[in-house]
Amino acid sequence: MVISSNVFLKRLSVHKLTDSELIVSSDSISIQDSFLREVLVKYFFHSFKDDERFCFGDENSLEQNRAFNSINSIFENPESLHEKSVDLAHNLFDASQNANIKTGDFFTVYFEDCVLDDEIVEVVGLFKAEKKDTFLKVSTQDNVFGVNSDEGININKLDKGTLIFNTEKENGYVVVTIDNTNKTNSAQYWRDDFLKLKPLKNEYYQTKQLVHLCQDFIGEAVSDEDKTGKIALFNSSMDYLKSNETFSHEQYKEQVLQAPELIASYEVFREEQSETNEILEKEEFEISKPALKQSKKFIRSVIKLDKNFHVYVHGNRENIQKGFDDSRQKNYYKLYFEEEA
Repeated sequence: MVISSNVFLKRLSVHKLTDSELIVSSDSISIQDSFLREVLVKYFFHSFKDDERFCFGDENSLEQNRAFNSINSIFENPESLHEKSVDLAHNLFDASQNANIKTGDFFTVYFEDCVLDDEIVEVVGLFKAEKKDTFLKVSTQDNVFGVNSDEGININKLDKGTLIFNTEKENGYVVVTIDNTNKTNSAQYWRDDFLKLKPLKNEYYQTKQLVHLCQDFIGEAVSDEDKTGKIALFNSSMDYLKSNETFSHEQYKEQVLQAPELIASYEVFREEQSETNEILEKEEFEISKPALKQSKKFIRSVIKLDKNFHVYVHGNRENIQKGFDDSRQKNYYKLYFEEEA
């Protein structure tokens, strides 16, 4: 967890990316106003709520990662921030040569006294502001009021941001990153092309991978005709993950799968997938509750019936039965319940 309450913004440089060129500032910005400094810290930090972590990587070696080299130089000599921010801006501009990529202001910031996992560390922040909002300003002179409009950055809406913590340098540092403007493949240039980040394979990463693997297994093991069976098995899997601190393959088979045919299918699935996913080779590992909570946002236990109904299934599959009405020549679901909300 990142704690920013006592963070001190030490240095800041800004450059601008347009459709056709990179406009580089000649010097860094000196922030003397303490209130403005607090506003900027809030703007840069408040959007980082996800616990997923990354590190710098490269197909060959870390030394060939341009962004890693620039960040490393800043940590070794914070006074080089502006010089290295120019290198980073050129790197970003090179990675941004795509018609779908937005223009914007690029910030490179050096922070002190940030807390990460109870450790006080220096941080380099890279941010890109792409969207501008219109603001109204009310002015007065001699009791006469006027209204004007202005365009600027909304401090409650960070578009793209990355925090690099000065720890675990040998592994590519510890990095957190967000991209709130676009989720398409072309927008992944910030993480994949500019920074070349890869996930840290910790319990958060393992838990997210496990949820996806459970979905894949259940999708293969349970017939597409048995939608309630798929949903019920996945809900049971999620309940197991929520109620345990560690994941155990043997315990999962015993408590969730239970049926011999499902256990046999799981063992085949695990053997096949373990060649490409190393977490299936581990007998046990810790479950990350934040990763579980984050994954749950993208899971919908819903059966869509033509364009008329959506049935949300959360509990006991015995309370929902599927049948066929011969007289109407239509499928139906029968629901059993005790109370109507």
